[in-house]
Amino acid sequence: MYTYLVRAQILQRFRKGASAKLIARSALIFSSAFALMGYVIAYKECIMWLDAIILLPLMLLSIERIILRGKISFYIVCFSLAVITNYYFGYIIGLFSGLCVLGWILYSLYAKKRGVIKVIALYAFANIVSLLLTAFVIVPSFLSTLGIAKNSSHSYRPVYSAANVIVQLFQTNPGVNNTPLVFAGAVVVACVILFFVNSKIRLTDKMIVAAGLIFMFVSSWLDILYLVWHVMAWPNGYVQREAFLIPFVLCIIGFIGLVSILSAGKETRHRSAISAFFVFFIYQWDCYIGCGTQVCFYSNCLSHDNVCHCGIFSSKKNCGSSGLCSRDQSV
Repeated sequence: MYTYLVRAQILQRFRKGASAKLIARSALIFSSAFALMGYVIAYKECIMWLDAIILLPLMLLSIERIILRGKISFYIVCFSLAVITNYYFGYIIGLFSGLCVLGWILYSLYAKKRGVIKVIALYAFANIVSLLLTAFVIVPSFLSTLGIAKNSSHSYRPVYSAANVIVQLFQTNPGVNNTPLVFAGAVVVACVILFFVNSKIRLTDKMIVAAGLIFMFVSSWLDILYLVWHVMAWPNGYVQREAFLIPFVLCIIGFIGLVSILSAGKETRHRSAISAFFVFFIYQWDCYIGCGTQVCFYSNCLSHDNVCHCGIFSSKKNCGSSGLCSRDQSV
């Protein structure tokens, strides 16, 4: 992750004007946040999943090499390693890389850039080569699953309550009604807010990032898209296995937000920091002060697993008619 944040050409425009020391320190903060995210802690016993998390930033760097230099060897190595170490997670990060390339294609067509057809051809060829090289893993794995009953039913309905994911941004609470584990630290959330309130970042960039971020959350929320992430079968045991992609995206946005603010003028830094602190404080004040007084303000109390969570983003559920949170359950 550190290597990606420091070297990714797509981030070069946002790193412009920042000192090498600032970039290095910021990259260290967010790469550490990604490495210690709630997903890793909650699923730490699933060691075979960690390889895909390590390879994910390298996959994006390899896509840049295809787009900017027309070289596919690095992508073939990364994707092949991802499939060999765990074909299931190789599929997940392969799908994510495809979405990234699709996003680049749409943006290039909008900006009327050249070379789109060449990139599509190189990317398709690189994937074919990778699949052929890893056929000794894919074919036996596919054949072994033919006789296993799978549940692929869907009804275009939410997998979890959207309010729950806001709580997960500030803490790790596994097994809460299929909610993805997206916690990477409060600092990351604050810096993501800095990105969107920074007046120096173009509105177009904010809209593109917001659209991508919303899609990532929706794809984990709507059952049909959720099934696509899980090879069209409901996972058995560990849910939301693709959830590590969301903290990855959040850490990248947070990195851009922090570097852009610290390298901007004093007036921009102060205005953006105050705006981010105000938004962040409203949520935290409602969550902790509201529950501390034993009253869930706005009648928004979210209770699960005998734990009461309060906040303006939460919905009232199983808290009784009074909407009270007992002090020993407050979070």
